[in-house]
Amino acid sequence: MSPDPETLRADFARTVALALERVAPLGTQLVAAVSGGADSVALAWGLAQVRERWPLAAVAFIDHGLRDVAAERAAARMAALTAGAEFVERRVVLAPGNVQASARRARYQALIAVAQASGDGTLVATGHTLSDQAETVLSRLLRGAGLPGLAGLAPRRGRLVRPLLAVSRPTTRALGLPFADDPSNASPRFQRNRLRTLLEAFGPERAQLEAGLALLADTARSSTRILDALALAIPEVRLSGLDSETTQTLLVHLARSNGARGPKRRAMRAWAEALVTGGASAVSLGEGLRGVARAGRAALVSDEDPRRVVVAPRPGTYRAPSMELTITETIYAALTTLPEGEAAVPSRDVVWPLTLGPARRDEAGVFGDEVDLTSGTLLGGWRITDGAGRTLVPSAGPRRSPQMAGGAQETSWIRIVLKPLKDPFDRRVVGNSKGPLHRE
Repeated sequence: MSPDPETLRADFARTVALALERVAPLGTQLVAAVSGGADSVALAWGLAQVRERWPLAAVAFIDHGLRDVAAERAAARMAALTAGAEFVERRVVLAPGNVQASARRARYQALIAVAQASGDGTLVATGHTLSDQAETVLSRLLRGAGLPGLAGLAPRRGRLVRPLLAVSRPTTRALGLPFADDPSNASPRFQRNRLRTLLEAFGPERAQLEAGLALLADTARSSTRILDALALAIPEVRLSGLDSETTQTLLVHLARSNGARGPKRRAMRAWAEALVTGGASAVSLGEGLRGVARAGRAALVSDEDPRRVVVAPRPGTYRAPSMELTITETIYAALTTLPEGEAAVPSRDVVWPLTLGPARRDEAGVFGDEVDLTSGTLLGGWRITDGAGRTLVPSAGPRRSPQMAGGAQETSWIRIVLKPLKDPFDRRVVGNSKGPLHRE
């Protein structure tokens, strides 16, 4: 016999409170990410029940500009009204490429921006459920993920918290709150929807399967933390007495602990075998890292690809893999706000040459592929420095041409534009890093 709605809602509110106690100190202000679906509407309602301990600053709705979202917007607005919270809507512009990945990056950046505007320390709460966790683990299994991948969705990551990971999707629908389904959730085009259908096909065993997959994620997360900590001691010990598989597992966690998100398996295997046999070897792990084996001891060293570095001795158009750098002399007659990927430096302050290269793994760079869930900036990607070592792109905060003393405006500027090539094989930009490139 199913519990009555009042009992179900009371249990749901207690679950939300218990989850928040583990990830957010009392008094932490929250922004609820609400898409208008059943899970996120339930999230807003649940946060409203515990707002005396964790104030609810706003309900944020993100429009990705992909279709008409009037129904979802109305449901999100109603959720905000019911929760007694401010309704904030943001429309984002998606970068070219994988639509789902681009939408995710833009969505998290927008949500973190809303949290930052709400006050220091404000966190973003999302409506990811136990069902989402199960789907995530299955998706990672299909990719052949190891322990770090099977850890699935963490209860907290940076500014992001997920208070509903112990709640199944059927429970959020049973609360009886008004919501609007995203029609794309029914499309078999997306793998997550196919996995959702697969789980639903288990019928009475669905709840048990989802709980089992979530438990697997919890176990993998705990094991990953332990292995990451142990891996930091690897360079201090000899590994020649271990078998290849154990060594490879430890090396993966050593690479992770040093910022590598997805080290190449073939390279990791070669590195492990060299360590086990006591030989000498050096393998490229990607992401600017090289694994070194010497007499059974492991080390990590920098391994930046010089082909990704472009030196610009003067204005012109330059080509790097997948990127185009354009440097021009220009004049700004008034204050100007420049978009992402651009900067303007007074001509008199430019120290040549300018260098385009990969951002360090622990720093933000323009056009990166991951979002820093603390600051909302993009991780990885590219950055431009000048001959004095100053970072010009990306620059902190809005890029505006500053006024000089007395209100006079600096007129002569060096404008720097970094943008992805629409076609990486576009041959209209030719040459190499020795000088300016010209269009044919």
